[in-house]
Amino acid sequence: MTRRFTDNTFDRLAAHGTTVVYPEGIARHWNDSRAQLPEKTRELGTDDVAFARALVEAHSPTRVVAAGYSNGGQMVMRLLHDAYGLLDAAAIVAANQPAPSNFLSSAEGFRPTPILLMHGTADPMSPFGGGIAAPKTGHERCDVLSFAETADYYAGLNGATLREVRSYADSLEQAAVVATYEGAEGAETTASVEAWALHGVGHVVPAPKQVPSRYLGPSTRLLVAAKEIARFCGLEY
Repeated sequence: MTRRFTDNTFDRLAAHGTTVVYPEGIARHWNDSRAQLPEKTRELGTDDVAFARALVEAHSPTRVVAAGYSNGGQMVMRLLHDAYGLLDAAAIVAANQPAPSNFLSSAEGFRPTPILLMHGTADPMSPFGGGIAAPKTGHERCDVLSFAETADYYAGLNGATLREVRSYADSLEQAAVVATYEGAEGAETTASVEAWALHGVGHVVPAPKQVPSRYLGPSTRLLVAAKEIARFCGLEY
C-alpha cells in the first residue's frame, strides 16, 4: 500500500495506536512467488521475506497485520506461504492467487491466518475471472486463479467453509458481495476468510479520493478499504 494511492486512509490507524509501516520494494516491486515476474527485484534475487522479518523484528509488535495491493498483495501471499506464523492477519487487494504452474511457493506448513480479500469485477490487470494477469501490457504475469477460486484456496488452507453471503448497495448503483468463510465452532486450527467482490470496480484500493488513471479502471465510494481491513483485523479505526 502507498499513502497517496490510498488517500492516506491507513494513516488513521496510527492515530489510534497502531504502528503503520509503508515499506517499498526494489523499483517499486516485491519479489513475490509468481514464476514469471519480469522486474528488477527478480533479476537481483531480492530476499523480501527476510526484509519483512527484519521490519517486524525492528518494531517488536504484539501483532502483525500485512495489507498489500496488486504486487504487494502477491507479496502478502508469499509471506503467508514462506514465512508462516509471521502474520496474525492479512489483507489482499486486487491480487489473485497464481495458478499452480505459476507459483513458486508451497503450502506445506501453512498456518491458518485470518485473510480479507478484495477485488473489483472490472479489474483490467488482475482479471476477476482468472487467466493472464496484466494482459496486453508487455509485462504479462502468466495465469492466475479467479477471485472465487482464490477465496476457496485460502478457505481450504484455513480449514474454513462458506457460511454467509451478504450484498451491499447504495443509491449510485454501486454494489459489493461479501462471502464469509469460517471454521467449525471450537476448532483451534482454523481461521476465517472474508472475500469482497466489488461490482464494476477496477484495479484500485477503494478510498474517498480516487487517483485518476485510464489504465486501472473505476473505484467506488461504497466503502473505504482501510476501514474494512481494520475492522476485520480487530484494529481501531
